[in-house]
Amino acid sequence: MNTRKRGFTLVELLVVAAVVGVLASLLFPALPMARQDARSASSTSESSLLQRTTITT
Repeated sequence: MNTRKRGFTLVELLVVAAVVGVLASLLFPALPMARQDARSASSTSESSLLQRTTITT
C-alpha cells in the first residue's frame, strides 16, 4: 500500500506565489486612482446635499 502523504509541492507553492505577485502588481497602481474617484464622488455628494439644505431653509 502506498501511505505517502498528499500535499503541495514546492513548485506548486512557488507558482501560486508568483500568480499572487503578478495580480498584486496589477492591482496596486489602480488603488490610488480608485481612492481619488471615491473622494471625488463623496465630495460631489456632500456639496449636492449642502446645496439642497441651504435652498430649503
